[in-house]
Order: sequence, then C-alpha cells, then structure tokens
Amino acid sequence: MSPEQFVTEILVEKLHASHVVVGFNYTFGYRGSGNTDLLIELCEQHQIVVAVMEAYQLQEEIVNGFDININNGLEIEYPTNNFTKLNKVK
Repeated sequence: MSPEQFVTEILVEKLHASHVVVGFNYTFGYRGSGNTDLLIELCEQHQIVVAVMEAYQLQEEIVNGFDININNGLEIEYPTNNFTKLNKVK
C-alpha cells in the first residue's frame, strides 16, 4: 500500500481521522516509504492535523514508541519504569 493509499483508505475512509499523533521517526506505506513530512503533506489535503512527537532519551537510549505502554490513557510504563531522567534529544 502506498503512502497515499494509506492516508486515503485507512486514515480518511476507515478511521475518519481528524488528528494523528506519530513519533519523530514514523514511517508508513510500502516498505516505510512515507515519512512524517509526507504524512503531514498528505493529511493536510484531508484537513487532518498531524502532531509529531519529538525524540526523547532515557540515559543514553532513545525512547521508542514501541517500548512505551499507555494503560487506559492514565499511566505510562517504560521497561525501566524510571522517567526521572527522561531528556529531550536536541
């Protein structure tokens, strides 16, 4: 599925999305051929607002969205369970 098809068929037609939140390194479409810049461009054509989360790191490791669990939208868990040293990557 091309990036264009993903936005049209999934975000617009199936999910009826009005807002999308993705990570700084998000890719989509066939073999990850679309990036956040393309997502923003394609979503603008459908009046979908895209928020791109900035990179953060815990100690020396970049925090990946796949590593974070949000339980019931209230509690955030990370394998180390220590967000006290979470820093924005500059």
